[in-house]
Amino acid sequence: MEPANRYTCALFLDVDGVLIHFPYPDDLKTDINTKAVELFGNKSKYSHFESAQARSHFLNSESLAKLQGLIARIQEFALVRIVISSEWRRSGTRHQLQKVIFKDTGFAKLIIAKTPQNKFPRELQISRWLQKRKTPFDSVLILDDCRFGLQKDFPLSFVHINRKRLITQGNLNQALNSVMLQLLPKRIPNCKITCSVEDGTPYINVEITSQEADTDE
Repeated sequence: MEPANRYTCALFLDVDGVLIHFPYPDDLKTDINTKAVELFGNKSKYSHFESAQARSHFLNSESLAKLQGLIARIQEFALVRIVISSEWRRSGTRHQLQKVIFKDTGFAKLIIAKTPQNKFPRELQISRWLQKRKTPFDSVLILDDCRFGLQKDFPLSFVHINRKRLITQGNLNQALNSVMLQLLPKRIPNCKITCSVEDGTPYINVEITSQEADTDE
């Protein structure tokens, strides 16, 4: 069900190290190769699209379930739209990502785009994608196992995922709190949120100023 208030949330989703263990363990590599042979025959090299289809069969079911739970919670008060920021975006068009590669994940219908395929740092790819939007999102959430410059440029939006543990309950709590904090200024008049990072730790400040108008004595 879509929330009546129509707040929006852009979720930039990484895949390797978030929904699947990375680097791939040897046994997983073997399973992926076996699946690729099953799907496309024995080849010396598979295309990005074919490889992604094979890998998609081994996304971690527990992490997928946690992601679905997070999306469901956010959808109670904001429309979630997913942008694929992972290297997996190179595997196909938005339509192919939605209809083929991620079709069995439960979140495929929410995919609206992928970040540009260029050599810019990930934080810049995300920034430029957001800047080109005609209608800005009310909140932004980034799930990624690599910090890049994401924590510096998006201190409130970025949730760092441990690539060995994948998505944890702590990550879910942080992500939900992040979105709710970003929406506070839209729900509470004169509310200002500031966030800074010191020694890798984000510090959040919430300031609500008086609504009373100044009067002459």
